[in-house]
Amino acid sequence: MKNGENKEEKMNPFKQILKYLTPALLFVVFAFYFFQGSTLIFWLLTGAFILSLAAQIYFSIQEGTQKTKKNLSSVLYFFLVLSLAVIVYLLFLKYPVSFDMTSAKRYTLTPKSEEVVKNLSFDVKIVVFQDDNTPDFGGQTGSMIYDNLKNTLEMYKRLNPRITVEFLNPEKDKLRIKSYEQLKKMRVNIGDLVIETPSGKRYIEKQELAKWTFRQDQFGQPNRVIEAFLSEEKVTSALISLMETGKSVILWLTGDGEVDIDESQESAFFIKQELENNNFEVKKISSFEKFEGNGDLLVIAGPSKTIPKETIAGIEEFLKKGKILIFMKDPSLDEISSGLETFLKEKYGIEPVNQIVVDLKHAYQSPINIIPEVENHPLTDFLRSQNLGLVFSLSSYFNITDKAVSLIKNYPGAWAEKDLKKIKQTGQIDVANAPKTDAKMVIAALSENKEDKSKVLALGDSDFIRNQMTALGGNKDFFINSVNYLLNKKAPLSISKPLEQPRQMKMLSDGEKKFYFFVFVIFLPLLVIVMGILVFMKRKKLRNFGASK
Repeated sequence: MKNGENKEEKMNPFKQILKYLTPALLFVVFAFYFFQGSTLIFWLLTGAFILSLAAQIYFSIQEGTQKTKKNLSSVLYFFLVLSLAVIVYLLFLKYPVSFDMTSAKRYTLTPKSEEVVKNLSFDVKIVVFQDDNTPDFGGQTGSMIYDNLKNTLEMYKRLNPRITVEFLNPEKDKLRIKSYEQLKKMRVNIGDLVIETPSGKRYIEKQELAKWTFRQDQFGQPNRVIEAFLSEEKVTSALISLMETGKSVILWLTGDGEVDIDESQESAFFIKQELENNNFEVKKISSFEKFEGNGDLLVIAGPSKTIPKETIAGIEEFLKKGKILIFMKDPSLDEISSGLETFLKEKYGIEPVNQIVVDLKHAYQSPINIIPEVENHPLTDFLRSQNLGLVFSLSSYFNITDKAVSLIKNYPGAWAEKDLKKIKQTGQIDVANAPKTDAKMVIAALSENKEDKSKVLALGDSDFIRNQMTALGGNKDFFINSVNYLLNKKAPLSISKPLEQPRQMKMLSDGEKKFYFFVFVIFLPLLVIVMGILVFMKRKKLRNFGASK
């Protein structure tokens, strides 16, 4: 019989080939699907595998009944196990299960984020201007922020298929990047991201995705390092704001020497872009035209001339409707008032003082480019949490009553220059004879009228929003955040994921060392040896007993 089987297999060399070809094809099909996906070649290989398997079954049927059943049973068991494995694999793809063992829960979304993402009723496209092959000029810190963002967006995608994420390489996808910069008026930096929905878009810079702090290095120098990740907070907050319908309209007054928003080096064009990227509509209006007040917030950025009375009357009526004013007042060397001073003092308790704040210790390159102290307030919380400073150039200050609250003050040691005529004549500030004072001057104040609920944010400088100064410290973020706060657009959400702290091994005491040595080195091995000897003797006794019978 054995000779007959050998003879039969020699007569079917094709069957011998199929015996090895079928499992080989199966392996290639799975490997190709894993690395390449379901392409045309994948389906061709799958067809070849099916034909090979069918041929092998056919040859098995041609043999005896006994062997046929045996072969078919093996094939059926194989496919049963394979089918179960595929089903489990597909279930894990659709309903992934993961366990977050990190102490900071870096791979788990908060319940608030899960609720927001699951309830999205519109498509969301998130474009990240960086991929795994993009050189990160931020070094290890930049790579950590990118990895955290990537993990966070992956969790968003799993929760809701309406969210799509695309990673662009600024070097390879230059045409796509250029389209974002031109058509959508965006400045694209490596690691930034944009969230696009039918109702608008949000632009988030990479540096906003982390909470920063300062720590001393081995040489005693302060270094800016990451304290916590804010990717989830920023993305979820953006989604919440994009759920709101309609755009808030920001009116930007020009015509009296204010900072313009047209595209030029000295303008606030970058601020305008950021406002539009945050789903605001910005309208430029002139003080020479009738002020109709068709907006939600008015910006007056450093008028150097007196605003016409008709326009001031329109602004007063605008605020009586419960609207908002951001008023920036630079020191005037010609001592020209804006025309709003009396109104702001009487109704909002904010009195502009036409003097220059000077600080020798807390300044950037020049004592008139002061770095003021940020006070504790919901509007400035993000500056304090991220250790971001502000740089104000040629700033004035305000006297305030109990109607207003202070947001920004000078540090001790600063003083106010009163003789502006002398400064205009000499073009210099006498820092050699600086007065010794610890007086606190209010450089930014916020007031809300209790009757009509209107709000005024007064700032002693307008230069900080110009294009060349928006990148300094938190200047740009402070202004954008102020607009969000005043218009109640800032989502009440705070989600920070602290860095994983390195775990240090506990040093054992002398008593603990002796205990572990006795238990694990002496007692347990000795116990195993004794148990082995007992088992050996027991089995030997049983064998001797069986032999004697």
